[in-house]
Amino acid sequence: MSQTLSYIIAVLFAVLVHSLVIALLLVNWKVDAADFTEIAPYYIEATVVADNPYKTEKRNRIEQAEKRRNALLQGRRRDEAEFLRRQDEWERQQAAERLKEQEQALPPPTPEVAEPAQDTSTDKATKQRDGDEQQLALLVAAEQGLRKAITDDEKVMAYAGQIRKNIVKNWSRPPSARNGMQSILRVFLVPTGEMVDVTIDESSGNEAFDRSAMLAVRKTGRFVVPSDTLMFERNFREFVLVFRPEDLRL
Repeated sequence: MSQTLSYIIAVLFAVLVHSLVIALLLVNWKVDAADFTEIAPYYIEATVVADNPYKTEKRNRIEQAEKRRNALLQGRRRDEAEFLRRQDEWERQQAAERLKEQEQALPPPTPEVAEPAQDTSTDKATKQRDGDEQQLALLVAAEQGLRKAITDDEKVMAYAGQIRKNIVKNWSRPPSARNGMQSILRVFLVPTGEMVDVTIDESSGNEAFDRSAMLAVRKTGRFVVPSDTLMFERNFREFVLVFRPEDLRL
């Protein structure tokens, strides 16, 4: 009985306390208009664009880089064409000089002597025959000289082809090699065919590609060259090699 009474008293006390708190809140609750602040609306200005400016800027950078790359490739092609033109011109000059030297080596023509008024027709025929024979001999000598010049050019081409073949055999192209690359090397030899120096006349712009070309020449070390001193000095004392990923040009 005493526990039930205690429980009832506790419940009544709790109800009384809660009622008192609610009454106090109701008495002190006042709504003050000053407590509310009117917030002014604000606006955001927006512009509709047709494309993302960041994407446009990125695309412009890519296009500019592509233009620079194309300009660089065109410049290299022009330089290559100019180099090949100068090389062809130099070869023609060398051939002309060799032909000129052959012509100079020919015996000078015998000057014609005025015939005396009293020469008979037999003497005239004899002199005419001698002159024709001499002219024929000169033509034969000139033809032989021309044939020798052509033969020399063929020998030079044969030695150059062998040099190119040996270098290609020792050339290991790097994985970074791409079509359009070009490295021009200048090679210096001694009459025994041994290489004494190699330099880069024009870099490909790729260090690995240039290094592979230099290494191919150094691996070859000694080249087969003509024993003819004049032919060696003109063509193989110093020569140029053009390295491309797709071929090798001498």
